[in-house]
Amino acid sequence: MKVKTLLPAGKSLHGMLATHYTKLKSLIHDLEESRFSGYLKLEFWEYEGYLIFDTGIVVQGYERDHEVLNSGVKALLNIEKKFQEKDGSISTYTVDSEFVPFLFGKFENTIVTELANINQEDLIAFIDDARESLEMGFIDIVFGQNRMWASIYLMNSKVAAVATKNSEGKERFEKGKSLLYDKVIKMAGTIENKVSLKKCGALKSYEDSQNFHQIFDLIDLSDFAMLVIKRLMSFMEAAPSDISPQTYISELWKLCCNETGIKTVEFENSQFIGLENTTLTDFGYLISKVLEKLKPVFDDMTKKYSFMDQIIYSYKKNKEFLSNPGLLTNIHYFKGLKIK
Repeated sequence: MKVKTLLPAGKSLHGMLATHYTKLKSLIHDLEESRFSGYLKLEFWEYEGYLIFDTGIVVQGYERDHEVLNSGVKALLNIEKKFQEKDGSISTYTVDSEFVPFLFGKFENTIVTELANINQEDLIAFIDDARESLEMGFIDIVFGQNRMWASIYLMNSKVAAVATKNSEGKERFEKGKSLLYDKVIKMAGTIENKVSLKKCGALKSYEDSQNFHQIFDLIDLSDFAMLVIKRLMSFMEAAPSDISPQTYISELWKLCCNETGIKTVEFENSQFIGLENTTLTDFGYLISKVLEKLKPVFDDMTKKYSFMDQIIYSYKKNKEFLSNPGLLTNIHYFKGLKIK
């Protein structure tokens, strides 16, 4: 029987929002404004996506798709795509900021020890040994045949909190060595159990993820770049040519990748592949090179509409991109175009 780690129960802020009525960026903006700490959970059949927030900033993303776990930029990009599908549900839960690292630990842990049917005295000794040996971790317990689950949170040589969930799905969460902690200890002496000690590297992951939210600027820039490229291709379709616009731009993209030395992102089948491996600056610079080379070709092929007309039109159409003043700074990445 697999012993799972319980998330802090948290306070429900949004419950069962529907994906086809909810915009991810708008919801994240609202959570940023309220300096939200906790997690957003996205659910489909055999799929779960999580975004972890600390005082309004998205610091990490995870997804579990048919038992395959992804994290970081890859998870975030997939979560964004899932938000565009129907029949998904979204919930958000507020958690005290001090417990945000444990949200990382839920997904980033390694099993150290597994035991079965230990009594009350042995469990207390086991907890004491674990909290002294681990900087951060969990002791996860399942009682009986899924009668109750418990997770004891350990940090800095202390019992930080306890979370429980019963067979009916009712969850509880209390800080420190509380009455709930005492209840878990007493149950160990009266019912069969399985115990799992898990070590977490979540504190370092938490520190490394403070700039994770910047990936949203990269996604916005990629959405805008794709809008521009697709519009340019639609006008190039009407011009006589021996090569299709999509093939031409794909080859042009490869050429610019070689010239700039930025080979982390590919353009294939009208989509960007490899965004999780690049930075906002590198990606923006690569786009600028592609558009600089494309401008004279486009102007030669289409006399009715200028290249710059289409760039400006795309900016006006992309209202979400324009509505965020911070993202307008990305204009300078299109260096040779002088867009105003």
